[in-house]
Amino acid sequence: MEKFLGDKSIKYRYRSDMVERLFKGCTEKDIRKSKSKKSFAFLSQDSIKNFTNKTIDNLDVQEAIGVAIKESVMSYTRDKNTAVNIYKDFVSYIKEKY
Repeated sequence: MEKFLGDKSIKYRYRSDMVERLFKGCTEKDIRKSKSKKSFAFLSQDSIKNFTNKTIDNLDVQEAIGVAIKESVMSYTRDKNTAVNIYKDFVSYIKEKY
């Protein structure tokens, strides 16, 4: 996920702080201000929490990613189309790299 967030093409297509909040719930700037994570964040979804230290080739991780994306989009309160497009780009990135 960190490699995806650092990908230059993502930074040019979307606001990087918005993408970072979608995945992490906050940005590095927010962490410094001690704001709490939002519940829509990809990494805060219950389905993915147990798999943060496992690799993408694990089938349970792959299934959990799909569930976490769905949960994140459902709880996202802003433009869901943008969130869906970012997650599509994320899945494409994973398929391309791994």
